[in-house]
Amino acid sequence: MNRENPDSRLQALYGDRWLSRLRKFTRQRFGGFPEWETWFEEAHQNLALKMHKLAPERVMSDALVIASFRNELISVRRHHIGYPRPRQWLREFSQLGQDLFDWKCLKGLSRRQIIEKALNKAAAFTLGDTVHASDRDDDSTDKDADLYATGDTPAFRELVERLLTRMDEKKECDGVRRISDADDTEVLDAIPDELNVTDGAAADNEVSELLQLLMGGAADTAGLSTGTARIASMRNTLQKRLEATGEPLLSDDDVFLLRSYYFQGLSQNDIAKLLGEPLQRVVRRREAAIRRIGKFLAEQGFDKQALL
Repeated sequence: MNRENPDSRLQALYGDRWLSRLRKFTRQRFGGFPEWETWFEEAHQNLALKMHKLAPERVMSDALVIASFRNELISVRRHHIGYPRPRQWLREFSQLGQDLFDWKCLKGLSRRQIIEKALNKAAAFTLGDTVHASDRDDDSTDKDADLYATGDTPAFRELVERLLTRMDEKKECDGVRRISDADDTEVLDAIPDELNVTDGAAADNEVSELLQLLMGGAADTAGLSTGTARIASMRNTLQKRLEATGEPLLSDDDVFLLRSYYFQGLSQNDIAKLLGEPLQRVVRRREAAIRRIGKFLAEQGFDKQALL
Protein backbone atom coordinates (compact mmCIF):
# COMPACT_ATOMS: atom_id res chain seq x y z
CA MET A 1 0.00 0.00 0.00
CA ASN A 2 1.50 3.30 -1.00
CA ARG A 3 -0.18 6.42 -2.34
CA GLU A 4 -3.59 5.02 -3.03
CA ASN A 5 -7.05 6.45 -2.61
CA PRO A 6 -8.95 5.38 0.53
CA ASP A 7 -11.15 2.91 -1.38
CA SER A 8 -8.14 1.14 -2.88
CA ARG A 9 -6.53 0.91 0.53
CA LEU A 10 -9.60 -0.70 2.03
CA GLN A 11 -9.90 -3.11 -0.89
CA ALA A 12 -6.29 -4.15 -0.31
CA LEU A 13 -6.78 -4.45 3.46
CA TYR A 14 -9.81 -6.70 2.97
CA GLY A 15 -8.10 -8.65 0.19
CA ASP A 16 -6.89 -12.21 0.63
CA ARG A 17 -3.23 -11.18 1.01
CA TRP A 18 -3.69 -8.85 3.97
CA LEU A 19 -6.45 -10.86 5.61
CA SER A 20 -4.24 -13.94 5.55
CA ARG A 21 -1.14 -12.07 6.71
CA LEU A 22 -2.80 -10.25 9.61
CA ARG A 23 -4.77 -13.32 10.69
CA LYS A 24 -1.52 -15.31 10.79
CA PHE A 25 0.14 -12.48 12.73
CA THR A 26 -2.67 -12.60 15.32
CA ARG A 27 -2.68 -16.40 15.57
CA GLN A 28 1.11 -16.53 16.12
CA ARG A 29 0.95 -14.12 19.03
CA PHE A 30 -2.41 -14.78 20.65
CA GLY A 31 -3.39 -18.22 19.34
CA GLY A 32 -3.34 -19.52 22.91
CA PHE A 33 -6.40 -17.40 23.74
CA PRO A 34 -9.73 -18.90 22.62
CA GLU A 35 -11.03 -15.48 21.56
CA TRP A 36 -8.08 -14.57 19.30
CA GLU A 37 -10.23 -14.61 16.14
CA THR A 38 -12.66 -12.13 17.68
CA TRP A 39 -9.71 -9.89 18.57
CA PHE A 40 -8.46 -10.16 14.99
CA GLU A 41 -11.81 -9.12 13.53
CA GLU A 42 -12.16 -6.17 15.90
CA ALA A 43 -8.58 -4.92 15.40
CA HIS A 44 -8.88 -5.33 11.63
CA GLN A 45 -12.10 -3.30 11.58
CA ASN A 46 -10.59 -0.57 13.78
CA LEU A 47 -7.58 -0.31 11.48
CA ALA A 48 -9.84 -0.10 8.42
CA LEU A 49 -11.80 2.78 9.98
CA LYS A 50 -8.60 4.70 10.71
CA MET A 51 -7.10 4.06 7.28
CA HIS A 52 -10.29 5.32 5.66
CA LYS A 53 -9.78 8.66 7.43
CA LEU A 54 -6.20 9.12 6.23
CA ALA A 55 -5.35 11.67 3.57
CA PRO A 56 -4.87 10.12 0.10
CA GLU A 57 -1.25 11.30 -0.03
CA ARG A 58 -0.36 9.47 3.19
CA VAL A 59 2.14 6.73 2.36
CA MET A 60 1.18 3.36 3.85
CA SER A 61 4.15 1.02 3.72
CA ASP A 62 3.73 -2.64 4.61
CA ALA A 63 5.71 -2.05 7.81
CA LEU A 64 3.34 0.76 8.79
CA VAL A 65 0.28 -1.41 8.18
CA ILE A 66 1.72 -4.19 10.37
CA ALA A 67 2.73 -1.72 13.10
CA SER A 68 -0.66 -0.02 13.07
CA PHE A 69 -2.52 -3.34 13.17
CA ARG A 70 -0.40 -4.49 16.10
CA ASN A 71 -1.23 -1.25 17.92
CA GLU A 72 -4.95 -1.91 17.37
CA LEU A 73 -4.57 -5.55 18.39
CA ILE A 74 -2.87 -4.58 21.67
CA SER A 75 -5.66 -2.09 22.41
CA VAL A 76 -8.37 -4.69 21.70
CA ARG A 77 -6.66 -7.38 23.78
CA ARG A 78 -6.17 -5.08 26.74
CA HIS A 79 -9.74 -3.82 26.46
CA HIS A 80 -11.01 -7.38 26.83
CA ILE A 81 -8.63 -8.83 29.41
CA GLY A 82 -6.93 -5.75 30.85
CA TYR A 83 -3.22 -5.02 31.11
CA PRO A 84 -1.43 -5.75 34.37
CA ARG A 85 0.25 -2.79 36.02
CA PRO A 86 2.21 -2.45 39.24
CA ARG A 87 0.39 -1.06 42.25
CA GLN A 88 0.86 2.54 43.32
CA TRP A 89 3.67 1.92 45.82
CA LEU A 90 5.82 0.34 43.10
CA ARG A 91 4.87 2.93 40.46
CA GLU A 92 6.39 5.54 42.77
CA PHE A 93 9.79 4.17 41.73
CA SER A 94 9.04 5.23 38.16
CA GLN A 95 10.73 3.22 35.39
CA LEU A 96 12.66 1.04 37.84
CA GLY A 97 9.40 -0.05 39.47
CA GLN A 98 7.82 -0.74 36.07
CA ASP A 99 10.86 -2.74 34.95
CA LEU A 100 10.90 -4.87 38.09
CA PHE A 101 7.20 -5.59 37.64
CA ASP A 102 7.71 -6.51 33.97
CA TRP A 103 10.68 -8.78 34.67
CA LYS A 104 9.28 -10.50 37.75
CA CYS A 105 5.52 -10.64 37.20
CA LEU A 106 5.10 -10.61 33.43
CA LYS A 107 8.22 -12.44 32.26
CA GLY A 108 8.80 -14.61 35.32
CA LEU A 109 12.55 -14.03 35.52
CA SER A 110 14.51 -15.30 38.51
CA ARG A 111 15.76 -12.94 41.22
CA ARG A 112 19.32 -13.30 39.91
CA GLN A 113 18.25 -12.51 36.34
CA ILE A 114 16.27 -9.46 37.47
CA ILE A 115 19.15 -8.05 39.50
CA GLU A 116 21.52 -8.62 36.59
CA LYS A 117 19.15 -6.83 34.17
CA ALA A 118 18.69 -3.88 36.53
CA LEU A 119 22.46 -3.51 37.09
CA ASN A 120 23.15 -3.73 33.36
CA LYS A 121 20.55 -1.07 32.63
CA ALA A 122 21.97 1.18 35.34
CA ALA A 123 25.47 0.71 33.94
CA ALA A 124 24.28 1.51 30.42
CA PHE A 125 22.55 4.64 31.72
CA THR A 126 25.88 6.09 32.83
CA LEU A 127 27.64 5.57 29.48
CA GLY A 128 28.11 8.10 26.71
CA ASP A 129 24.46 8.07 25.64
CA THR A 130 23.26 9.27 29.04
CA VAL A 131 20.96 12.26 28.99
CA HIS A 132 22.94 15.24 30.23
CA ALA A 133 21.60 17.51 32.93
CA SER A 134 21.97 20.49 30.59
CA ASP A 135 19.34 18.90 28.31
CA ARG A 136 16.68 18.95 31.03
CA ASP A 137 14.34 21.67 32.19
CA ASP A 138 15.49 23.34 35.38
CA ASP A 139 12.49 21.96 37.24
CA SER A 140 12.84 18.41 35.85
CA THR A 141 12.60 15.65 38.46
CA ASP A 142 13.09 12.58 36.27
CA LYS A 143 13.15 9.59 38.61
CA ASP A 144 14.56 7.43 35.83
CA ALA A 145 17.75 9.45 36.02
CA ASP A 146 17.70 9.63 39.85
CA LEU A 147 17.51 5.84 40.20
CA TYR A 148 19.33 4.46 37.17
CA ALA A 149 22.04 7.09 36.81
CA THR A 150 23.73 5.92 40.02
CA GLY A 151 25.14 3.06 37.95
CA ASP A 152 26.13 -0.42 39.06
CA THR A 153 26.73 0.45 42.72
CA PRO A 154 26.18 -1.42 46.00
CA ALA A 155 23.51 1.12 46.97
CA PHE A 156 21.56 0.56 43.75
CA ARG A 157 21.84 -3.21 44.05
CA GLU A 158 20.59 -3.00 47.64
CA LEU A 159 17.58 -0.95 46.48
CA VAL A 160 16.70 -3.50 43.80
CA GLU A 161 16.98 -6.40 46.24
CA ARG A 162 14.88 -4.54 48.82
CA LEU A 163 12.15 -3.84 46.26
CA LEU A 164 12.11 -7.47 45.11
CA THR A 165 11.76 -8.63 48.71
CA ARG A 166 8.93 -6.18 49.29
CA MET A 167 7.21 -7.37 46.10
CA ASP A 168 7.28 -10.90 47.52
CA GLU A 169 5.93 -9.71 50.86
CA LYS A 170 3.11 -7.76 49.22
CA LYS A 171 2.40 -10.62 46.76
CA GLU A 172 2.70 -8.12 43.92
CA CYS A 173 2.55 -10.80 41.22
CA ASP A 174 -0.46 -12.70 42.56
CA GLY A 175 -3.14 -13.01 39.89
CA VAL A 176 -0.94 -11.48 37.18
CA ARG A 177 -0.90 -13.47 33.97
CA ARG A 178 2.52 -13.64 32.34
CA ILE A 179 2.97 -12.17 28.87
CA SER A 180 4.92 -14.08 26.27
CA ASP A 181 7.99 -12.58 24.61
CA ALA A 182 6.28 -13.53 21.35
CA ASP A 183 4.12 -10.44 21.83
CA ASP A 184 7.16 -8.34 20.85
CA THR A 185 7.83 -7.46 17.25
CA GLU A 186 9.69 -4.67 15.50
CA VAL A 187 7.62 -1.71 14.34
CA LEU A 188 8.65 1.44 12.58
CA ASP A 189 5.63 3.72 12.79
CA ALA A 190 2.03 3.89 13.95
CA ILE A 191 -1.14 5.72 13.06
CA PRO A 192 -2.05 8.11 15.90
CA ASP A 193 -5.01 6.70 17.77
CA GLU A 194 -7.63 8.38 19.88
CA LEU A 195 -6.33 8.67 23.42
CA ASN A 196 -7.81 6.60 26.23
CA VAL A 197 -7.12 8.61 29.37
CA THR A 198 -7.31 6.14 32.25
CA ASP A 199 -5.60 4.86 35.41
CA GLY A 200 -4.98 8.12 37.23
CA ALA A 201 -4.70 10.42 34.22
CA ALA A 202 -6.28 13.82 34.72
CA ALA A 203 -9.97 13.62 35.56
CA ASP A 204 -10.44 17.21 34.49
CA ASN A 205 -12.38 17.19 31.19
CA GLU A 206 -10.43 20.16 29.89
CA VAL A 207 -7.13 18.39 30.50
CA SER A 208 -8.46 15.21 28.89
CA GLU A 209 -9.44 17.15 25.78
CA LEU A 210 -6.05 18.81 25.78
CA LEU A 211 -4.28 15.44 25.80
CA GLN A 212 -6.41 14.22 22.91
CA LEU A 213 -5.77 17.46 21.04
CA LEU A 214 -1.98 17.10 21.44
CA MET A 215 -1.66 13.35 20.95
CA GLY A 216 -4.58 12.34 18.75
CA GLY A 217 -4.52 12.19 14.95
CA ALA A 218 -6.06 14.99 12.92
CA ALA A 219 -9.10 12.90 12.09
CA ASP A 220 -9.60 11.98 15.73
CA THR A 221 -9.31 15.53 17.08
CA ALA A 222 -11.68 16.93 14.48
CA GLY A 223 -14.61 15.73 16.56
CA LEU A 224 -13.49 17.35 19.80
CA SER A 225 -15.77 19.95 21.28
CA THR A 226 -14.34 23.42 21.57
CA GLY A 227 -14.51 22.86 25.34
CA THR A 228 -13.14 26.01 26.86
CA ALA A 229 -11.72 29.15 25.34
CA ARG A 230 -8.23 27.82 26.04
CA ILE A 231 -8.86 24.59 24.14
CA ALA A 232 -10.25 26.53 21.18
CA SER A 233 -7.26 28.89 21.29
CA MET A 234 -4.82 26.00 21.43
CA ARG A 235 -6.49 24.28 18.48
CA ASN A 236 -6.05 27.49 16.49
CA THR A 237 -2.43 27.87 17.62
CA LEU A 238 -1.57 24.28 16.62
CA GLN A 239 -3.17 24.77 13.21
CA LYS A 240 -1.21 27.99 12.60
CA ARG A 241 1.99 26.29 13.69
CA LEU A 242 1.37 23.44 11.25
CA GLU A 243 0.64 25.84 8.40
CA ALA A 244 3.73 27.94 9.15
CA THR A 245 6.29 25.19 9.70
CA GLY A 246 4.74 22.16 8.03
CA GLU A 247 5.49 20.18 11.21
CA PRO A 248 3.13 19.19 14.03
CA LEU A 249 4.05 19.66 17.68
CA LEU A 250 4.49 15.87 17.98
CA SER A 251 5.56 13.53 15.19
CA ASP A 252 3.89 10.17 14.61
CA ASP A 253 6.84 8.48 16.34
CA ASP A 254 6.49 10.84 19.32
CA VAL A 255 2.79 10.01 19.60
CA PHE A 256 3.48 6.28 19.39
CA LEU A 257 6.20 6.52 22.05
CA LEU A 258 4.18 8.62 24.50
CA ARG A 259 1.00 6.58 24.10
CA SER A 260 2.89 3.31 24.53
CA TYR A 261 4.81 4.52 27.60
CA TYR A 262 2.16 6.47 29.49
CA PHE A 263 -1.09 4.83 28.47
CA GLN A 264 -0.35 1.31 27.20
CA GLY A 265 2.02 0.29 29.99
CA LEU A 266 5.12 -0.46 27.88
CA SER A 267 8.55 0.20 29.36
CA GLN A 268 11.08 2.35 27.52
CA ASN A 269 13.14 -0.78 26.92
CA ASP A 270 10.14 -2.47 25.27
CA ILE A 271 9.57 0.60 23.08
CA ALA A 272 13.24 0.65 22.08
CA LYS A 273 12.89 -2.96 20.90
CA LEU A 274 9.73 -2.14 18.97
CA LEU A 275 11.32 0.85 17.25
CA GLY A 276 14.67 -0.89 16.74
CA GLU A 277 16.49 2.01 18.41
CA PRO A 278 18.97 2.29 21.31
CA LEU A 279 17.33 2.72 24.71
CA GLN A 280 18.94 6.10 25.38
CA ARG A 281 17.66 7.51 22.09
CA VAL A 282 14.13 6.57 23.15
CA VAL A 283 14.74 8.15 26.59
CA ARG A 284 15.95 11.39 24.98
CA ARG A 285 13.08 11.45 22.50
CA ARG A 286 10.49 10.98 25.26
CA GLU A 287 12.02 13.72 27.37
CA ALA A 288 12.28 16.08 24.38
CA ALA A 289 8.61 15.49 23.53
CA ILE A 290 7.59 16.16 27.14
CA ARG A 291 9.64 19.38 27.15
CA ARG A 292 7.94 20.54 23.95
CA ILE A 293 4.52 19.81 25.45
CA GLY A 294 5.52 21.57 28.68
CA LYS A 295 6.73 24.65 26.83
CA PHE A 296 3.57 24.77 24.73
CA LEU A 297 1.39 24.41 27.82
CA ALA A 298 3.22 27.22 29.58
CA GLU A 299 2.74 29.47 26.54
CA GLN A 300 -0.99 28.69 26.63
CA GLY A 301 -1.37 29.33 30.36
CA PHE A 302 -1.62 25.71 31.45
CA ASP A 303 0.09 24.25 34.48
CA LYS A 304 2.07 21.36 32.96
CA GLN A 305 2.17 19.60 36.34
CA ALA A 306 -1.55 18.94 35.87
CA LEU A 307 -0.55 16.56 33.09
CA LEU A 308 2.81 15.11 34.10
